[in-house]
Amino acid sequence: MRPSWKLYALECLYLLICNIAACVAAMVQCIGKSYQGEHSSFIFSGSSYSYNPFAYILGLVLFIGALYAGYRLILRRTMDELGRAGALFVVVWLVIAAVFAVVTVVAVSAGLFLAIGMSGNMRPEDFLKLTAFGWPVILFIAMLIMAIYAKTKED
Repeated sequence: MRPSWKLYALECLYLLICNIAACVAAMVQCIGKSYQGEHSSFIFSGSSYSYNPFAYILGLVLFIGALYAGYRLILRRTMDELGRAGALFVVVWLVIAAVFAVVTVVAVSAGLFLAIGMSGNMRPEDFLKLTAFGWPVILFIAMLIMAIYAKTKED
């Protein structure tokens, strides 16, 4: 069965909302950052900050909450249609998700840029990497799980 374009439009809407939520959540994570000093390298120099643990967790909860709430409000009712669709349409679903995962990297980077500036650096770097690169991976894996669940539920 061929799904309607409405399914892909709702997917794009969901992913756009998740991107906006990721940008805002990345900025929330920088609330209450504490100044750690200056850093310098061959080309760049700037300020180093450390995360406020409460704000970091709040930003993470906001992002995960947006993923879940968006699914419940936007995609849940249309997933049956994806389950009845052929493999090609599921591949298109995943390609759209992959493109938006890359856009999520840009959205999170924009949020961090707005919060700490171009030359700012957040410590510990593992938290920064989790936010900047882990969230897009989480978003893509969530879309993959939705597609697999829809297909197995239909079979």
